[in-house]
Amino acid sequence: MEIRELTPDHGALLAAFRCASTDEHYAQTAELMVTENLEPCLRLDPNLSAIGGWVDDELVAVAAWVTDGQAPPTWTLAVLAVALGHKKRGYGREMKLEVLGRALGAGVRTVVSVVHEDNSPMHWLNRNLPGGTFERDPVHPEYFLWSFRLGESP
Repeated sequence: MEIRELTPDHGALLAAFRCASTDEHYAQTAELMVTENLEPCLRLDPNLSAIGGWVDDELVAVAAWVTDGQAPPTWTLAVLAVALGHKKRGYGREMKLEVLGRALGAGVRTVVSVVHEDNSPMHWLNRNLPGGTFERDPVHPEYFLWSFRLGESP
């Protein structure tokens, strides 16, 4: 998989991205974030960044995060999604590791991932990466906040 920046110019690809099967209500929210919100938000919000994973010129994975502008900054990974037909190939893990690596390179000390309580694949992924801790979101109790502290010794 080749990972590249996503920009508003990728709007048509983002609008066509499908990651939700009918039994994954949490993925339906992620799909809407990608298909309807990501392109205009990339155009308007300078604190939003996104990357895409491509296989044979097909967009198969998307990750988008917001920086809080503090020093040192915290990144909030708002969406990490893998396209239907491409799941269980390690693309989600590869994208997550890419985000964490970019964050560390940018001097970020914490990356927070917002994960729906029913999203078992993403909880499994986060549980199997070093340094992750989680707590229930106090504002949106159907979500968990997975925090990854970067650049610290255990």
